Amino acid sequence: MKRINETRNTFRPVARNASALFFVLNDLSKINPMYQFSLKWYKELFAKSIRDSKDQGQQDRMLSIEKTHKRYVYTNACRSLFE
Repeated sequence: MKRINETRNTFRPVARNASALFFVLNDLSKINPMYQFSLKWYKELFAKSIRDSKDQGQQDRMLSIEKTHKRYVYTNACRSLFE
C-alpha cells in the first residue's frame, strides 16, 4: 500500500498538468461555442499519451508522459480549430 501511494504521488504533477490543459481547452468554448472538446475525447487522448510515451525510469517516464501529452493536445486542438 505504501509503494502504491508513493507511485501515485510521483505522478500527481502529471495529472495536475493534464487537468489544467483540459480546463484551458474547455474555456475555448467561451470564445466560440464551436470550440468544444469532450471529456471522453480528452481521456482517450491522455490514455494514448501514456501508451505512446517511452517506457523509462519512473522520473523519466513522468516527464515523457507530460511531454507526449502536451504535444498530442497541441496537435489535436490545432487540427480541430483550423478545420
